[in-house]
Amino acid sequence: MQNTLKLMSGEKIKVVAAVNPDYATNREVKWERRNSTSPYVIMLTPNGINATVHAHTPGKAKIVATITEWRGRGGYTFTDTCDVTVVPVKQPIELLTTAQVAEIQTERSTQELVDLWTGKSFNISWAASTNYHTDWNPATPADTAVYLSIVASAGSVDWNQPTAPAWLWNGRPGVLKLNGRLIAVGFHLYPHEIILGGNPGLPFKNIPKDNSRDVNGTQLVGGHMCMYYGDSPGGNPPKNSCNDMAREAHKLGL
Repeated sequence: MQNTLKLMSGEKIKVVAAVNPDYATNREVKWERRNSTSPYVIMLTPNGINATVHAHTPGKAKIVATITEWRGRGGYTFTDTCDVTVVPVKQPIELLTTAQVAEIQTERSTQELVDLWTGKSFNISWAASTNYHTDWNPATPADTAVYLSIVASAGSVDWNQPTAPAWLWNGRPGVLKLNGRLIAVGFHLYPHEIILGGNPGLPFKNIPKDNSRDVNGTQLVGGHMCMYYGDSPGGNPPKNSCNDMAREAHKLGL
């Protein structure tokens, strides 16, 4: 049988033990599961030189098939082994409409965003709309540090300037983890206008607009970013690239 197997939970497969030597007269195989990280990783259903492997909980186990061949007064033991790894079922990345996302949840809350180009994830302050794109902020200063590392992976930014470079408007594919579901999103990294939630501790000033100043006229620190779901309206010209990136995120999850 093969030396290694990688199965998803719930999957089953038939393995065939190699009977050596070829002239062996004994075809009775003893099947065993050894070195299992849990009793429930795999279950074996023997059937002669065949066995069906049922993958259950994620983990690792070893399948050992043993044949004893008797010659004269001595016995010879032959073994065949296979290392099995069971992984969780891959959860699909869903491409939903803006309205469908709002049916799951609309109120502002803390959710996890995964940037698919870097694999990094961080928490965001997030709220959905039935007919508009989503505005978001990093949820905490620690999340802002992850956000800044993603920005740094894409290019250099001088945060002492009054505006960020235009390339930060470019869309990126991501996944929003929302109530146990994985939602395909496109988002940009350009901070603009006002902070809408969270405590991001953003270390820069945003675009100087009227609504980016407090009641005393002091320019606020921060700004928010935008998220799209493939059909989301509103926003700046890069909304099309963000909608495209939501569809790209869905493709990456297939």
